[in-house]
Formats: sequence, structure tokens, C-alpha cells
Amino acid sequence: MRTYDDSFSGQKIYPGKGKLYVRGDSKIFRFQNGKSESLFLQRKNPRRIAWTVLFRRQHRKGISEVSTANFPWIEICIPV
Repeated sequence: MRTYDDSFSGQKIYPGKGKLYVRGDSKIFRFQNGKSESLFLQRKNPRRIAWTVLFRRQHRKGISEVSTANFPWIEICIPV
């Protein structure tokens, strides 16, 4: 089963769902719903829309565990 990513929000699109938008220069965009398509056509920046995957990655939302490998400036102090 092949899934595609929404060109605006970054969410998964399962087979039989979503819309395909082909621009005049033959570039293909896939959208999960009308909300994503509408915001894309209004030329909104997905990094500024709070529910998109790009915004959540940029603002580190949904990270359950913080490891020092990803953030070397964070030191975990363990009392002895």
C-alpha cells in the first residue's frame, strides 16, 4: 500500500483519499483535504500554521523523550 505525503501539511495520504493538483509547469502537489489545498493556494507558509508537521518539528512539539545526543547543550544533572 503506497502512501503519499500532503504537500502542505506533511500528513500521510492513504489510497483513495485526497486530491491531486497539477500546476501549469507540470509540478504535482497532493493534498489530504480542502483545508490544506486552500491554504496552499493562498500561498500561506506551513511553518506558521500550528497544526502542520513542519510547525510541530520546528517548535519541537510531540517529542516525548529528550536525549542529550540531539541537544548537546542540555546537561542532565544526577544528584549523588
